[in-house]
Amino acid sequence: MRIVWLTLLLVGLSSLSVSAWAQAKGDWSLIASPGISYQKQIFGEISAMYANVQFGPGAVLVHGPRIGVEAGYRDHLVYAPKIGYEFDFILVALRANLVGYVDQGQVDLRLLPEAGLSFFGFANFTYGYNAPLGTYRTPATSLHRLTLTANLLRD
Repeated sequence: MRIVWLTLLLVGLSSLSVSAWAQAKGDWSLIASPGISYQKQIFGEISAMYANVQFGPGAVLVHGPRIGVEAGYRDHLVYAPKIGYEFDFILVALRANLVGYVDQGQVDLRLLPEAGLSFFGFANFTYGYNAPLGTYRTPATSLHRLTLTANLLRD
């Protein structure tokens, strides 16, 4: 039930920003991007993206670098600073991140490419593959994940 409420909250927040999005035409803007993901357990995420937002006849393009952190708690806290780049075009969302999961003092470094649906840049639903880069692997995550994020203009 918690997942349903979080999903409704994210969709609601992204729809509230439609008027701010309509004013942005090819400008670079700071975008807050909250989200949730599932990978063995639920992780919450907050990111900031410095994005170029372009609207044209029948086209929406949002792209730019992102930085953020995600965290999950089951038996103990696991958090993960992340840096990446996002590209949304009408109904397609592509994202690549470098993520460092910190689990009880050990770091699990992962390369995380994601692809999925973009709802005109306002919200994204993506599948990602957590490719391990080191020898330590936290048991709190899996190789596969589903993520729902909202993109909110600061203005």
